[in-house]
Amino acid sequence: ASSDSSDGEEDGDNSRSPSPPPSVPLTFWTPVVFLCPMPNCPPDTEPTTNPTVALDHLKTVHNMEVKNPHHLLPYLDKYIEHWATIVAETGTQGIPKCVKDGVEVLCLGHEEDADDKTFRAKLQKDKLTEMLKIQERERLEDSTVPLKCLFCKVISPERTTLFRHMFSEHGFNIGLPDNLVEVSTFLSTLSQKLANLQCLYCEKIFKTSAVLRKHMRKKKHFKINPRNRGYDRFYVINYLEPGKNWESFENERDGGGGWGDGSEEEEEWGDWSEEDAGESQTMCLFDETVYSNAEECVNHMRAAHAFDLCQIRQDRQLDFYASIRLVNYIRKQTSLCTCFACSETFDTFVELTAHLDSSGHCSQIPNTEHPLWNDPQYLFPCYEDDPLLMFDVDNEEEDE
Repeated sequence: ASSDSSDGEEDGDNSRSPSPPPSVPLTFWTPVVFLCPMPNCPPDTEPTTNPTVALDHLKTVHNMEVKNPHHLLPYLDKYIEHWATIVAETGTQGIPKCVKDGVEVLCLGHEEDADDKTFRAKLQKDKLTEMLKIQERERLEDSTVPLKCLFCKVISPERTTLFRHMFSEHGFNIGLPDNLVEVSTFLSTLSQKLANLQCLYCEKIFKTSAVLRKHMRKKKHFKINPRNRGYDRFYVINYLEPGKNWESFENERDGGGGWGDGSEEEEEWGDWSEEDAGESQTMCLFDETVYSNAEECVNHMRAAHAFDLCQIRQDRQLDFYASIRLVNYIRKQTSLCTCFACSETFDTFVELTAHLDSSGHCSQIPNTEHPLWNDPQYLFPCYEDDPLLMFDVDNEEEDE
């Protein structure tokens, strides 16, 4: 809704307690107008850009429940089209059933449906590979294009300088810039909002640009609305960890927090939020010891195995994704009882640990020519929600 705020009203806002930014309706990540592809769908069904509307339609009209739909947002349209093809070819007899709110429904994505799990994994891997290619192209071709600041007349010679300028001069923080993809579209989206006199954080619309600038400056609203799911598609982390939006990632880096306990306003899907419940147990990369948090595990690996994760990141100048690849690669190899440095295999994990320590291989990091650094499979966690993948990311960004 349009804001009638005047300068005087803006001054009076300081006495109010902070309120969370508004939730914004979900949209498909791909720029599509979605029309249900299911056979025998009523001809008067209207197209939509809101996945919640599409899922409600599947439930009410076709008696279909999509399990964990928030895991599928980057490619939800393709997922539904896949099931529509199955229904058209073989009918609904082979689709597992489950009970939802006391009613038996067709369950798309049933936990015992191995074929569906395989298809979901393929969709995720294909989409991640696509976005990484886009990101790489942007870094090679688009990163040196001059860009104008969103908030002043300064023109930066390239993208990195622009984000640094907007952060240092205006306090505008969008998280880790290396995590962005489709940056030109992201900046255009923000620029259009400002041109429409809309605050990026609280989403209010103001009468003049002067009032908008004063509002954003006084309220410190030089940041994007973390409850606007439309921004999720611009963060590569969301293609790595299904169901975890960029706000969840930023909260992990900032130590949690955010706006209250999540009870102020119900999310469109109740199970979207994946807030951490206390500290996360972390298993050592080189033995079977489990620690109560990532920091204790990192300290153990430094002392017991001469593997200093933070120092390795610094010495090798590993960016966010290279660090993820390294941890996942080591996890993968050790899970196979294989030394990641020399590829020797062992019968037990205990034997592998003894070899790693006696040979000093824990600290022998693969060179830059090793295939792991360019293999997308190592961007996928070997262990779900592995705390080592996020350890000390915030400090690294500050050091930059």
